[in-house]
Formats: sequence, structure tokens, C-alpha cells
Amino acid sequence: AGNKLMEVPVWIWRLTSLKGLDLSDNQLRSVPQPPLELGNLGWLESLALAGNDLRTVPVWIRQLTSLRVLWLNNTKLTSVPEWIWKLTSLKQLDLSGNQLTSVPAELGDLRSLKDLDLMGNMLTSMPTRIGRLLSRDCNVLMDDGVNIGEDPLRDDRLAQDETEEFESGWNRMEAETDHVRTRTRRRQGRGSKRLTGFYDVTI
Repeated sequence: AGNKLMEVPVWIWRLTSLKGLDLSDNQLRSVPQPPLELGNLGWLESLALAGNDLRTVPVWIRQLTSLRVLWLNNTKLTSVPEWIWKLTSLKQLDLSGNQLTSVPAELGDLRSLKDLDLMGNMLTSMPTRIGRLLSRDCNVLMDDGVNIGEDPLRDDRLAQDETEEFESGWNRMEAETDHVRTRTRRRQGRGSKRLTGFYDVTI
């Protein structure tokens, strides 16, 4: 990390026992798909791309079925792909410090997620389905003034159960407002952060 790399060395992907990879704080504009002969990289559990100039989430990340930690903070993202729900093992997702004006409702379908950081974006509202995360005791960090409201794209047939799930989670979050705001202020202004997972390669 912090080595001003402009491209990812190909040899990295040949480390088939690799569990954690930290490529944060470099000068990467893209992270090309690893060689096809390496399969789906299902062994990778932690990936840090924070502090690069990516602007979009690399599509091949959706193949990382064992990924538990993904940090994309401060990468100038303007959108989050809908396929994010395919990362079913994901526990920590950092999207802070980007240029997001919206997030997909599919974030609410990440059943294993425990920590979601959305601070420092341009969000004013989020889909109702995010309430699913709150009802599962996921720690969601977001800026003051961001409302969780209706998802204009959701199916009306799901309205009743999603609304009940949202209200349950949101009421719990409102009850902890002071605690949430304390954590929110503490996270403001921070740059790329070290991951809490195990990283056997940092470049």
C-alpha cells in the first residue's frame, strides 16, 4: 500500500493461497480481471482498494464468493453495481469518501453484512430495503440528514413486509441516535483506513 503503483503485478494472482490483498493508497485507475486460468479467485477473503482512482467497481469482484472484507473508500466511485448482493459472504463493506448520490436496494440483501460505511458521499436518501440491514443489527454509518425512504424501483408486492422490516430496524437505529452520531463524527475526515482482516500481501 502507498507505493504509487499504476498497475497490478500479474504475479499477484498466481499466489493461490492468498487470503488477503491490500492494494490501497496507490495510483490505480483500474484493476483488470485476473488471468482466466486462475478460475474465480474463490480463496480471496479480504480485498483493499481504498485510496485509488478507480471510479467504478471492477466487475470481476462479483466472482469472489469467499470475500468477507471489501474496502472501496476514497476511490471516486459514482455508483455501486446491483450485483453487489452476489457477495454473500461479505461482512465489512466500506464505500465512504466517494461521490455516490444513490445506492442500490440490493445492499439490503447482504445477509452476512455486519459493517457498512457510507459516510462522506452525496447521499440524501436510501432505499427502504436498507432497513433489512438495520433489522439484522448491521452497523450502518452514514452522514446526518440522509433519509431512508421509498425505493422507486422496488416491486409493490414486497411493500408490506419490506416496510415492516424497515420500520423495525429504523426504530432501533433511532433509539441509538446519539451513539450513531458520535461514531459518525469520529469517522468524518478520515482517509484510507487499515483493514481489520488478515492481509498476507500488501503492495
